[in-house]
Amino acid sequence: MMEEDEVIESCRIDEKDTRIEVSTRDDISHNQRKQPILEELTTLEKVPDRMPKAAFLICICEFCERFAYWGAVGPFQNYIEFPVPKEKHGQPGVIGAGQQTATTLTLFFQFFCFAIPVLGAIIADQYLGRYKTIIIFSLVYTTGLIILTLTAIPPAIEVKASLPGLIVSMIIIGIGTGGIKTNCITMAADQFPHKDPYVKTLKSGKRVIVDPELTISSMFHWFFFSLSLGSLSPMITTYVEKYHSFWMAFLIPTIMFLISVIIFEIGSKLYIKIPPNNSALLDLFNVFRLAFKHGRNLDNAKPSKFSLDVAKQYKIKWDDKFVDQIRASIKACRVILTYPIYWACYMQVYNNLISQAATMTTNFIPNDMMYNLNPITVMIFTPIADHVL
Repeated sequence: MMEEDEVIESCRIDEKDTRIEVSTRDDISHNQRKQPILEELTTLEKVPDRMPKAAFLICICEFCERFAYWGAVGPFQNYIEFPVPKEKHGQPGVIGAGQQTATTLTLFFQFFCFAIPVLGAIIADQYLGRYKTIIIFSLVYTTGLIILTLTAIPPAIEVKASLPGLIVSMIIIGIGTGGIKTNCITMAADQFPHKDPYVKTLKSGKRVIVDPELTISSMFHWFFFSLSLGSLSPMITTYVEKYHSFWMAFLIPTIMFLISVIIFEIGSKLYIKIPPNNSALLDLFNVFRLAFKHGRNLDNAKPSKFSLDVAKQYKIKWDDKFVDQIRASIKACRVILTYPIYWACYMQVYNNLISQAATMTTNFIPNDMMYNLNPITVMIFTPIADHVL
C-alpha cells in the first residue's frame, strides 16, 4: 500500500478533487480515461489492463525465438561428443570430439549467450533503439542458424566442416540472441503506455481500477509462459536427431526463427518504438571509472577503497539519485555470489547428464530429452508463484 502523500501525488488531485482525463492513442473507443480519486484508490478492486496486440505479437516472436534457440541447442552435446553411428539406430552423433570437448563448447556457448546481452542493451539504448536492434541482430541470428544447418549435411560432414562450422555458428548465434534476449521483453513492456491507474466500468457495471503494475506483471507472466513453451522444442529436435538427421534437427529451428522475424515485422506499424536516448550501463561504467580514478582523493575516504560519491561532483549525464541507486544495487548484488554454485550444478543438465544418459538404456527416448525438464518446471511453477504464493 502506498503512503497517503504518494497516493495523492500519483493521482495529482487538485483543490477541487477533480478528475484528470487522459486520452490515449490505443483506446479504440476514444473514451477518456479517468484517473481515480483517493477514495477510489482505497476501495475499488485493482485489475490488469488487456494486452495490446503489439505486446501479444512480441510474445509470439519470443516463443518462436526460444523454439529456435533451444531446438538448435538441444542436440549439441550428442552432435559434438559422438561420431557418426555405424548402425542405423545407434547413438546419434557427428563430430566425435568426446565428452570433455562437448561440455567445454556447450558451456562456452551458454556463457557467451549470457554475456552479449550487455552489448545488445547498450546498442539499443544508446544508438539504434530496441526495434532496429532486434531486426539487425535477427539477421545475424539467421546467418548463424543457416551455417549450423549447412555444416551438418552429409557432404559437410565428409570434409570435416562440421566442427569449425559449429564454432562459427555458436559465435554468430550468440551475438544474435544477445541483441534479442535483452530487448524483446523490454520492448513488450513499452507497449503499455498507461503509467497511471485509471477507473474503468466493466460490462457488468462494476467499477474497477486498471493498475499498470498489475498489467506489467501479467504481461511478464505470459511472456515467460511463451518463452517456456518455446523452450520445449528439444522434444521435437532430439527425436528428429535420433531418427532422421542433425541437419534436419537444425533446419526446423531455422525455419521457426524465420517465422518469428516475419511476425515481428508484420507488427511494425503497431509497435510503440522508444527512440534511443541514453544507456544507463554506459553511465554506470563512467561512474565506476570516476570512482576508481578520483574516489580515493575525497576527504574521509579510506586509502584502500574508492568512493562513488566523487561521481556526484561531475554529473555528466546523471544526478545524485542515480549514484545512490548504484550503491544500493551493489549491496543487493551480493546474492550473485551464490550463482556460480547454482550454475555449476544446473548446467550439468545440458552436457554431462546428457552424456551419462547416453550410457543408459532409454529405449525409444533420446538421451538428450532432459533439456525439457526446465521449461516444464517453469510452466508449472510460474502461475503458482504469480497467483498463489
